[in-house]
Amino acid sequence: PSLYGRFDLVHDGRHPPRMLEYNADTPTALLEAAVVQWYWLQDVAPGRDQFNSIHERLLAAWTDVAPALLGDRVHFASLDDVEDLMTVTYLRDTAAQAGLATEQLVVEDIGWDPNRARFVDLAERPIGSVFKLYPWEWMVGERFGRHLAAAAASTQWIEPAWKMLLSNKGILAILWELFPGHPNLLEAHFDDLLLEAYARK
Repeated sequence: PSLYGRFDLVHDGRHPPRMLEYNADTPTALLEAAVVQWYWLQDVAPGRDQFNSIHERLLAAWTDVAPALLGDRVHFASLDDVEDLMTVTYLRDTAAQAGLATEQLVVEDIGWDPNRARFVDLAERPIGSVFKLYPWEWMVGERFGRHLAAAAASTQWIEPAWKMLLSNKGILAILWELFPGHPNLLEAHFDDLLLEAYARK
């Protein structure tokens, strides 16, 4: 199951918007765009409606993916960081509003049970479906990363591993190769000698 991704665009008001990146794996700013913006709008322009429906679409997304989820609850994991915890708490709230049972933990508290060959939470309950605000590039490098393939049938990760490909900044250079000069792409190359001025990411 996949819930969301975030396109980061730059627009100077004179040229077409250009894509800086597609954060498909760990996009944040949901709380600000969905909730904080709504309350701000109600304070400055009562009775007006915001231009996005992020909150409503997240509720719908949880309802859509619910039949495919594994286990009796969705675990929500992130680093013990204020921004990440707020984002995960908000997503957990949208899942609960969609009728799903939830549990929250930090990534470091995800355990591996070698006898059952599966991931478990602090109460030793199996983790069937888990939303993780933690990059796949980091996960595969972690000590428990070697168990990801063994647990593929018993643990679903939201966002899924294929999101790692779309979130990789190398895709920007590939898109430029496929569509050189496209007005909505920022020129990007693997070889920085091709540009006089550049930012490296």
